[in-house]
Amino acid sequence: MYLLDTSALVDWLNGVPSAAELLSRLAQGRHTLAVCSISVAETYSGLAEDDWPAADRVFAAFEYWDVDAETAKRAGRYRYVYARRGQPLPVTDTLMASLAIANDATLVTGNIKDFPMPELRLEKLPPA
Repeated sequence: MYLLDTSALVDWLNGVPSAAELLSRLAQGRHTLAVCSISVAETYSGLAEDDWPAADRVFAAFEYWDVDAETAKRAGRYRYVYARRGQPLPVTDTLMASLAIANDATLVTGNIKDFPMPELRLEKLPPA
């Protein structure tokens, strides 16, 4: 199972060959590819209105995962712990990490440094 963060989705929507190849390989391997409210909202915030219908079709192809209370608590704890280590993390990143962990999934991202949790499995997007 794979949770796609915004960087993966934006690269794919922009036709970045390395992102398209990775997501195609994962989909052909019959892996579950999922998105969540964070990646959906962040992606749509950067799209022109004319691109919304195409994005609607793209997002319909993925499984959608919601953040429950336990996942949100874990995200808050991550944010607390890492801030006290001198590494403040955005709520959005800690929620994505926590959601991937809750679903025993690998997080696909181009921003590995934003996800320092050792228990989180990461798949780095190849360079564009």
